[in-house]
Amino acid sequence: MKMRTVIFSIISSVMVLLPLETGAGERFARITASLEWGSTLRLVRHDIHCFRSYFGYLVPEDDFSVNPFLNGEILVSVGVDLGKYVNISLYGGYEGIDRGCQGFPISLRTTVTPIILQSGAVILNAGGGVMIPQRTARTSPVPIALGGVGYRFFINRILTVDLLLGYRFASMAPVLTDPDTAKPVPQERILRNDRYLHGLNLSIALHFRP
Repeated sequence: MKMRTVIFSIISSVMVLLPLETGAGERFARITASLEWGSTLRLVRHDIHCFRSYFGYLVPEDDFSVNPFLNGEILVSVGVDLGKYVNISLYGGYEGIDRGCQGFPISLRTTVTPIILQSGAVILNAGGGVMIPQRTARTSPVPIALGGVGYRFFINRILTVDLLLGYRFASMAPVLTDPDTAKPVPQERILRNDRYLHGLNLSIALHFRP
């Protein structure tokens, strides 16, 4: 219900902004769309687990490790330019989270272009949302976050290409193995099961501004 409220608020804001125009008669808010491909190198993993084994004793774990793993992603977005320097977009797609684990991210991203040159622009972005994970012990939405920098190449009036470098955060609930039975731990015996993943992302995006 909360996610539906957020999406409804975004759509409502876009609809309100569309009619606005600048003093020169140009539209202040301009609809945008994008297609983005990228890879995230998950560098740091933080596991916090606690469960009761088959024979009833507690099995706690708090492990912080460097565990590199490369994941791919493909995202699409619909957004709106708020004037010349700011864009707000809603992103969705398909993304690798960890080994053997993928998910469907939904996030809201703000992009700012503080430096605009004749052939391109420097961009900054930040955002957050939720991931609906697959092949994990828990399939309820989990938080994600991102932030980074990039450069935008102006191709023509409609198309720009962004080269992006940034930070990615994701969380998930891995399948836990009972040391007594060597089988997955049932959900009713899990007291806590969180894995936090921090990584470096490199992406390229095509942005359309009709």
